[in-house]
Amino acid sequence: MKYAVTGATGKFGQTVIKVLSILNTVIIICKLQVIMDARKALLLLAL
Repeated sequence: MKYAVTGATGKFGQTVIKVLSILNTVIIICKLQVIMDARKALLLLAL
């Protein structure tokens, strides 16, 4: 019984870690996009 529970939580844990890592990557990409947009806006304002 204990083995079955740890096996299930292990698989669930791996899934959670995968989802979190994907979300983390998406957040980083979004931040980079915002930084690039801010730079473009500053360049336009400078002109």
